[in-house]
Parts: sequence; C-alpha cells; structure tokens
Amino acid sequence: MPADLGRTPTGVGTTQTALGRTLLDVSRAAPRVGERIVTLSPNVSSSTNLGD
Repeated sequence: MPADLGRTPTGVGTTQTALGRTLLDVSRAAPRVGERIVTLSPNVSSSTNLGD
C-alpha cells in the first residue's frame, strides 16, 4: 500500500465520494492492492422500513 496517493483533499464532499476517489487512486497507484479490496454494503431496507 502506498504511503501517499498524491491527493490533497480540498473543498466539501460526501464520504461516499471521498471513498470512491480513494479506491480509484489505490487501484491506479497499487493495482495489486486494488485487486484485493472488497467493498460491502448492508441491506438497510429492513431497518429503514423500505422493504415493506
């Protein structure tokens, strides 16, 4: 894993955007690391009552 991805955060953005940019930077700077990253998301339909 590179110690520095060469990006300096500026401005305001969402955590989702920041994570997406970081994952993209990792995949470009360290492809072998990027190949091993797995993202997960919970199924929130039941906890938010969207599944009914």
